[in-house]
This record gives sequence, structure tokens and C-alpha cells, in this order.
Amino acid sequence: MEARQRRLAILFSAIALLLVVLIMKFEILNLIHPDRTWFAEWRRRLAGHKTIADRVSELEPTQRQIWLSRFNEVGQQFPPREVALLYVKDERRLRVLVRGANSAPGSAWFQIAQYPALAASGQLGPKRRAGDLQVPEGLYRIESLNPNSAYYLSLRLNYPNEDDRRWARIDGRQNLGGDIMIHGNSVSIGCVAIGDAAIAELFFLAAITDSSNWEVVITPTNLSAGIPEQLLNGEIWRKELYEKLAGRLREFGTIESVREL
Repeated sequence: MEARQRRLAILFSAIALLLVVLIMKFEILNLIHPDRTWFAEWRRRLAGHKTIADRVSELEPTQRQIWLSRFNEVGQQFPPREVALLYVKDERRLRVLVRGANSAPGSAWFQIAQYPALAASGQLGPKRRAGDLQVPEGLYRIESLNPNSAYYLSLRLNYPNEDDRRWARIDGRQNLGGDIMIHGNSVSIGCVAIGDAAIAELFFLAAITDSSNWEVVITPTNLSAGIPEQLLNGEIWRKELYEKLAGRLREFGTIESVREL
């Protein structure tokens, strides 16, 4: 009996050692090849975290029908060909604008959903540096989706983008910050929090479409009628920023004329 127990102990020790060696090997591979997303997903699963596919599977039963109904209401084909998120700071509202797969290039945008911001720190004006608590202003893209956000789910923006870095060089600014998200919950430090129910809808739509092509427009106010002088704050580059935003808003059409649901 004792001999058998010793053999079992040796066997278990060998298995444990093999697991340690395999984990160390995978960690070394991940350091050498950080783009090995398969390993990142395997490690998340091992830690009990969920993948984007896991979240889509969870959300599918309810979310697909929600979006299908909305697209049917405005006569647009689902899934959409183009998506733009428009956040106007002084309205504290995130709008989802779409062109369906059946829309001709250059056709009208439809507002398919809108979500109140439950939290968005800072004030009117662009983000200038890390720790200023500001939500950025500009034209952004969705950089990645986080199915394991501390705030349930999140969409990460590509802040700072090339414009942000160029304008920072004009001012001699460094350490511009980052990790700017649209996420769930109702707290924010430089991000836009829209609550768990809303981010579940938005995350699902982003996950089943090519969200890297989504446009995210963040503006202090509706600039299509002109740029308030007080927003310029004596910084030359701000005029360029707000002229870009004003031009994009005009391309969407008058915000009030976008169909409300």
C-alpha cells in the first residue's frame, strides 16, 4: 500500500511539474509573440474570464431581436453597413447613427438608438493630459472590445489619435493619457458611462459588425451652427479641432432632423 501511495505521489508531482513547465513555456511564447491572441484567450479562460464570443452567446437571445426591431422601424437592413456614435457633451447623450446594408453611399443617416450618459467626468473642452478627468473631443475609432471590463463591458477608443498627438506637440504637452472607454455602470473618470443595459446592446452590435470601422464623434456642443468663441480658450489648434467637428456634424445633417425613436 505504501509503495502504491509513493508511486501515486510521484505521478501527481510529475503532472504538476509538467503543468508548471507548460505554463512557463506559454508565458515565454507570449512575451516573444504578444500578438498571439489565441494564447491570451486561453489564459483568460483559465482565469475564468470571458471572451467576446462568450459574451455574444450570452447576449444573442435578447439583443439580436432588439436591434432587428429597431432597424425594421426605420426601414434599414440589419446588420448595418455603417455605424457612427455621436456624443454631444452638453446634451449628455450618446446617439447611434446607422446606414443599413441597403443604403446607397451618401444616403441619410438614421438614428437607431440613443442612451443618456449616466456619468461623464470633466467639462466642455478637449482632453489635454493624463489625470485631467476630461472626456476627449474629436473624431475617433473603436480600437477594441473588452468583455471583462471592471464596468461590465466596454468599447475602447483610439485616444490619443494622430490629431491629439500633433496638437500636443504644438503645446509641448506630453503624457496625454489613454484608456478612454464607453462602458457600463454609472461612474466615470474621463470615460462615458451609459449603464449596463445600454452597453450590453452596444457591445453586441459592435461584436457582430466590424466595429473597427465605426466612427465615434465627440463634440462639446452642436457646432454645426458655429463655434462659440469661449470654447477656443486662446489655443490655435482648438479652432482646427472644432472646425473638423463642425464639418462632420453638417455631413450627418442637422442633428434635430435625425429620426428620433
